[in-house]
Amino acid sequence: MQLVNLHIFLVKLMGVYMGTKTNKDEIKSPFVYLLNSINGKYFYDVNRNEIVSITESTFNYLKKIQHGKVEEPTADVQKEIAYLRESGYLSEHKVREIRHPATDFLQEYLDRKVVKMTLQVTQSCNLRCSYCIYSDLNNEKQRTHTRKRMSLETAKEAVDFLLYHSGDCDEISISFYGGEPLLEIDLIREVITYAKRKFEGKRLMFSLTSNCTLLTQDILDFFVKEDIRLMVSIDGPERIHDNCRRFAADGSGTFRTVIKNINMIKDKYPNYLKRISVSMVINPQNQFSCINSLFIDYDVFEKMSVHSAIIDDVYSLEKVSYSDDYIQKINYQFFLAYLAQYKGIDMQGITPIAYEELERVNKIENSLESSNLLSDVTAPAGPCIPGQLRLFIDVDGNFFPCERVNENSSIMKIGDLTNGFDIRNAEQLLNVGRITSEECKNCWAFWHCTLCAKYADDSGKFNKEFKLSHCDQIRNSLKNSLLDIIMKREIAKLYMRRT
Repeated sequence: MQLVNLHIFLVKLMGVYMGTKTNKDEIKSPFVYLLNSINGKYFYDVNRNEIVSITESTFNYLKKIQHGKVEEPTADVQKEIAYLRESGYLSEHKVREIRHPATDFLQEYLDRKVVKMTLQVTQSCNLRCSYCIYSDLNNEKQRTHTRKRMSLETAKEAVDFLLYHSGDCDEISISFYGGEPLLEIDLIREVITYAKRKFEGKRLMFSLTSNCTLLTQDILDFFVKEDIRLMVSIDGPERIHDNCRRFAADGSGTFRTVIKNINMIKDKYPNYLKRISVSMVINPQNQFSCINSLFIDYDVFEKMSVHSAIIDDVYSLEKVSYSDDYIQKINYQFFLAYLAQYKGIDMQGITPIAYEELERVNKIENSLESSNLLSDVTAPAGPCIPGQLRLFIDVDGNFFPCERVNENSSIMKIGDLTNGFDIRNAEQLLNVGRITSEECKNCWAFWHCTLCAKYADDSGKFNKEFKLSHCDQIRNSLKNSLLDIIMKREIAKLYMRRT
């Protein structure tokens, strides 16, 4: 009887949730997520935002507790748990109210701290890509391609607006977007001239996302002169690229045109290649080796950074699926990248797609151990400050938080050039976590959630179930990233022993 009472006292001290009712109160669970690698046992402590190594016996005990099994802990387990509790781990504390920390300062951010503006200079495009959310066939909620273009007057008003709302920023960025922005190259030239005059005395950077089919020698000369950062869309070798990215006029593939223009850059301005990045939209139904052959067969991409993303199907009628080949081979490439980071193997032959993933995991790792307990009042990590980091202005002068949201959605519109920012709408987007408040409070992925209002927008209204439908994907992705971080640390320890 004495041992049982001691056990109940210890479990209550831990705050471990049994999953069932005791003869007194329900016992709460520590806000942790258990992780298991080949070489060790761990938990991710949500309050501390840390990965913690524990013994196998303590891991098994916590696992049983989480499944509602009450049993006597061993003396070693009692000792380890007591030490962890004294060190600030295994807290059951959770957020009381979902409210973004920037809410009270939103007006100030939008009045003085807008750092980047993206201008939609046209809604027209000379391509018809199979996965494009603006296409007539693969479009569930977004606008379709139109002939609308931004007027010079609207563009100048946008530049003036950015000048007025970026007073606290030393560096300003203006980006050009479409459709295909090179269809409006004359407008882009005039906007850059105007912006340079207006922002004299501040560092002003320009960038542009293009399919690169309309690039000419004259446009290239202009890009180099103005030091414009260019992002080129290319999805793989010729067969894969042309299967997705075709000319609107005749349906023919665009790969050879893009490669010809990239080689023109290499021949004329080889140093400018460092200012170019590749935007690769990946269809994971394809074999990974075939996708990656682009970087093996064309050395022109060696100096470019690569930004890859799986096809975005949030607004698409056709949902994405993964082939077993893609999953197996990309995971193997990720593993090789981790080994290469610690000089275990030669970096040659590792896909740049894997290095981008490595950078993403490194970013998560660098954010670990950066806080104490969760505040009573805060919000999941997903939403940015709408309009402050990447204000998107469409051809008509309407404001959106970025270029990735639904332009037909009233809840995504955060103002316009005539009336300025709609603070009320911006605040709703900032605090989108409130529509899934209880689920967010209890989610172990709280610190690293990447769901913004886009994932709650169901044809112009917030939809709780639509937002929740993305949660498992976020948790699975974070779980894999934490396991990758554990693997990296285990590899690092192994490498240090050998040296």
